[in-house]
Order: sequence, then C-alpha cells, then structure tokens
Amino acid sequence: MTSNKPSMVQLGIGAAIILAAAYVLFPALQAWIAANALIFLVLLCPLSMVFCMSNMHKNPPTTDDTQKIKPTKRDPDDRP
Repeated sequence: MTSNKPSMVQLGIGAAIILAAAYVLFPALQAWIAANALIFLVLLCPLSMVFCMSNMHKNPPTTDDTQKIKPTKRDPDDRP
C-alpha cells in the first residue's frame, strides 16, 4: 500500500480549517472544540479509511464484465 503525502496534507489542512471555522462560528462551544481538536485530528485517519472502504464496495462489478476476455490483434512484425 502506498501513501499519497500531498493528499494527506490536504486532508489535514482541510480538517484544521473546518475546526477553525467551527471555533469561530460557534462561540458557545469554543472551549469544547479547543479541548477536543487534537482528538478529532487523530481520528481523521481511521474515519477516512472507514468511509473510503465503504464507498469501494457500493457498486461491485458484475460477473459478466469480469468473465469476458477481449482478444487483441497484434501485428506479427511489431517489435518493442
């Protein structure tokens, strides 16, 4: 499995922006948001994994698509 660091950085920056916006927009919850912001950022990785895995299996390929073999025509004089 490979990790895409630019995507992870973008996700972290996006989460920080959402937390900052929630901090500004909900003054009654500022103390709670500040106390739990680190927990939200740590849970970001497993939660995004759960959502990505659930979205992977929504539309499984049909058996008809995976069982067909498509012939390829090759030129006998074709060289790499």
